[in-house]
Amino acid sequence: MVKQALLFIVLIFFSFKGISQTTLFTETFESASTGTLTTGGTLSGWKMYQTTASVNEWTISTASFITGSKSLVVSNNGGTNAQYTVNDDCDKIAFYATLIDASTFNSLTLDFKWKCNGQINGGNYNDYGAIVYSLDGTTWYELSSSYYQGQTTTQTVSNLDFSLLDYQQFYIGFKWINNTSTGNNPGMIVDDITLKGVKEGGKSIGSPSSTNQQYQPFNAWWGYTRSQSIYTSAEIGKFGTITKVKYYVKKATATAIPIKIYLKTTTSNTTTTTDSWTTSIVGATTVLNTSLTFNTAGWYTIDITDFSYTSDNLMILIESNYTGAGTSASNSPEFSYTSATNLHSIWEQDNTLPDANAPSIRDGLRPNVIFLYDEFYWEGDVIQLGRLQVIGHQIGYLHLQVKLQFRVEQHIHQ
Repeated sequence: MVKQALLFIVLIFFSFKGISQTTLFTETFESASTGTLTTGGTLSGWKMYQTTASVNEWTISTASFITGSKSLVVSNNGGTNAQYTVNDDCDKIAFYATLIDASTFNSLTLDFKWKCNGQINGGNYNDYGAIVYSLDGTTWYELSSSYYQGQTTTQTVSNLDFSLLDYQQFYIGFKWINNTSTGNNPGMIVDDITLKGVKEGGKSIGSPSSTNQQYQPFNAWWGYTRSQSIYTSAEIGKFGTITKVKYYVKKATATAIPIKIYLKTTTSNTTTTTDSWTTSIVGATTVLNTSLTFNTAGWYTIDITDFSYTSDNLMILIESNYTGAGTSASNSPEFSYTSATNLHSIWEQDNTLPDANAPSIRDGLRPNVIFLYDEFYWEGDVIQLGRLQVIGHQIGYLHLQVKLQFRVEQHIHQ
């Protein structure tokens, strides 16, 4: 009797790359020219934005440098000394004059070193530094209410949360403010600036860093609402299998909202006032039917049924069915939006469903969104692939190159 045994030995050769943070911007000032920043031209890429004129200026200086031989320094004498005139009202920003492109990055963090004495009086900050950002180089926002003051020795800030600017293009800057009363030298000194982020496949459509916020697209203030948005292929920037969508929560609440999300491609470039909910959802795919609670501010990730996006523009249709007359304004979450003419429409009704055949209301207040694709993502230290363990030490994407090699052995037994 002949018996044959086939032995398959599978060798898996793989390489993986956990994409940790990528440096998007770094500045040590060591190769920069010294001098005073102006509102006109740039000095080694840096520029000044002025709200209140003052003898106090932002300079690149060798005075009281933090590391190396140069730092970004507030000075009243062109950088000769790291001192400011305490009774000369000042509000000025030093910023890097080239847009930082983080349009495909998330989890942004900022590192820098600083020292600043300044003044605080009765809990009120009078003379201090702050981190600021701008989308256009003109309108500036403080990153947070954290102010830098009261330290005459070098301080190190590591991994400061900059995620508000995830998926954005923006300018980064440092603001110096002093009032007309007393104060203490030195003013703000900054060095060794590094901005990092994690590469991701999506990009933000609309700017969550603006102050715009509304109840849509997950509106619980009304009992029943419908939201229709169109995002053009040019805005989205890529085709592929969409696995997740993200919306930016401006106001988080503990309210659970029953929702449905539909996706479909469309050749339309705008919504119309003749659109009804009935006609809008024709040909749309239901990618989510659940209840969600938007209880954390920031980008909120929604895992959807995979949707193959292969052409044209993309329409998102969202039902929110809180029921009744809705909840209170304080209990309804709010989301960031960007004005987009004729690209967002709504239907709203209390106590009963909106008339599905009624025309929509075009408000143009389109929710900001991110589409994510079918890249393998892990969070943690161990990935189990059958009997194969991949050990990692960071959060990122896993790209596997797999090669299968088979060896067939034949054993003949008499």
